[in-house]
Amino acid sequence: MPRWSGLAVLALGLVAALARADEVRAIWVTRYDYRTEEDVREIVARSSELGMTRILFQVRGNADAFYRSTLEPRSPRLAGAFDPLAVALEEAHRRGIEIEAWINVMPLWKGKVPPDDPAHLFRAHPEWVVVGSDGKPQALNDHYVCANPALPEVREHVARVAGEIAALYAVDGIHLDYIRYVTDLTGGLDFSHDGESLAAFGRDPKAAPEEWARFKEDRVTETVAAIRQAVLAARPGCRLTAAVFPTAESRHRVFQDAERWVREGLVDAVYPMIYTDDDAVYAARLKECVELLSRPGATGEDRRVLPGVGVHRHRDAARTRSQVEAARAAGSGGFTLFCYAAFFPSADDEELAERDAALRERRIEAIRAALGGSGR
Repeated sequence: MPRWSGLAVLALGLVAALARADEVRAIWVTRYDYRTEEDVREIVARSSELGMTRILFQVRGNADAFYRSTLEPRSPRLAGAFDPLAVALEEAHRRGIEIEAWINVMPLWKGKVPPDDPAHLFRAHPEWVVVGSDGKPQALNDHYVCANPALPEVREHVARVAGEIAALYAVDGIHLDYIRYVTDLTGGLDFSHDGESLAAFGRDPKAAPEEWARFKEDRVTETVAAIRQAVLAARPGCRLTAAVFPTAESRHRVFQDAERWVREGLVDAVYPMIYTDDDAVYAARLKECVELLSRPGATGEDRRVLPGVGVHRHRDAARTRSQVEAARAAGSGGFTLFCYAAFFPSADDEELAERDAALRERRIEAIRAALGGSGR
């Protein structure tokens, strides 16, 4: 009996070790983190040293391209003629790190000044902008002006963008962000009350708010389905993932039916953005996400939920370690860190990098401690 008990313990230890070796350690890299080819190479090297196995590398911010696109203009942020996504893939794959090309799906533009390029979607297709319940298109502001997922031509375009990336690059996945309706946090407007959407709905949204919410959720889900079809047609086996709000209530407010996406197999993984510096809040939202967004497979394991850790909000690096450890222990497929600039200097924040250098170092040490000092 003791001999079999010892073997059982050894077997369980091996299973745990294999599971840990297979966990996803992901990090979001925003488009603000790089401008040059050297920036990209450094990002991948530092992410590797941090112990990451997957990089969510942003290549579309607001209908502009950080890759060689035939559909949208190259971002003016980039210095030189290099291809950021090609460089990231080269550097990551030789280190055994996966790359998911991260695209903001619905944003058309950001800021109060419109783009200069007349071919940019914001100028070429003003009819794509969501319309508020006041009957006016969403105005330029300090944040994003967004496209309307209820329009078939919008869904077709973003699907073509995702398909183009999958066709041109050996990406391990396409990662969707802002795959939802834009919300008005200050004025209380409801988007999109354009004529085509209202005609398709067929009644006054105010008279049927629950049906209107379902209508909007269905349009977002149709967008996800169109993207999945385009991605798999271009690169069979390519993963499709999505960043989602952290609770069922918050997802419902932005018409993001992530539970359905998982249930119907439209996405291969979800990254709940559980951004808080309160461990109790993190634990409660994490538990809900794992319960609602998991779908056990034939082996009983589920790799679909990869909880996001909002390191950028942690002034105390102890929160970074405790929340990573909670995510690892939650029965999900790993964890995801937001974001690269919370650990390392970014192309857009030289002043902040100097001011927060000590905090960044403490966060790096917190990750190393959470990973048992093993890194990669």
